[in-house]
Amino acid sequence: MREDVAFLDVGYLLELLSMLRVGDAERTAAVRQRHLALIIDGLRADSATPLPGEPPTWQEQSERWIPDPALSRRG
Repeated sequence: MREDVAFLDVGYLLELLSMLRVGDAERTAAVRQRHLALIIDGLRADSATPLPGEPPTWQEQSERWIPDPALSRRG
């Protein structure tokens, strides 16, 4: 596996994959399998180009699940 991939990078990739929906359940499964193969190939270390930017932080991940009090005050 490439050295510049962080744990949360993989989590975000799997989340994106799980949101993919096309056609019926059979077609969705087929396209998900295709994209999973692309993701796995992209995680391989051989001949990988450096990833741009910094990986997501645990704080960024946590903030996605903590409600923003400012949003709940809007009416």
